[in-house]
Amino acid sequence: MKCMLARCKRVSRNKREPGYCKVHYQRLKKHGNPLESLPIRKQKGNRAFENAKVRSRERSKIKKSYWAGFFDGEGSVGVYKSKNHFNYRCTISQKKPFEEVIEEIAKAYDGSVYYNAGGCANMQLSSVRAYEFLRDVFPYLRIKKPQVKLFLEAAEELMAGRDVDHESIVSEISLLKKEK
Repeated sequence: MKCMLARCKRVSRNKREPGYCKVHYQRLKKHGNPLESLPIRKQKGNRAFENAKVRSRERSKIKKSYWAGFFDGEGSVGVYKSKNHFNYRCTISQKKPFEEVIEEIAKAYDGSVYYNAGGCANMQLSSVRAYEFLRDVFPYLRIKKPQVKLFLEAAEELMAGRDVDHESIVSEISLLKKEK
């Protein structure tokens, strides 16, 4: 009998887990997933490392799209006025058990995570860090795309040294939030 995984052409002789070949059974036993990939070893004249780089880029695209979905559901973007200036910021809040996603994003963009009394994890990214995160996830956003587009345009104007009407940005983002 052939291994039940589509691309595998090995023969399944495993009595404990019928349907899997020896290799896929070992991966299932060790990792809990028969498709778990093995570490890539450098081989002379092989494309293994080039393929690993491509997979790494793809993985980062997948992460960014996942983070974008997470931000669409649990995040907010805004321009907040303090005493003398305006603060461009994005936040994500999430209760357990998904706080590790927030911590992962905070680590990737050097943000801060704090927990409130109710056990909710809150992550904040300000100014350039917020810009970098939102620029990376922008292509994958759906719900908050208009708000983020406005935020990014204003941030780019500021970085270029141009004057920005902060009050109008605040009101436009507020209007976009109310439309939802």
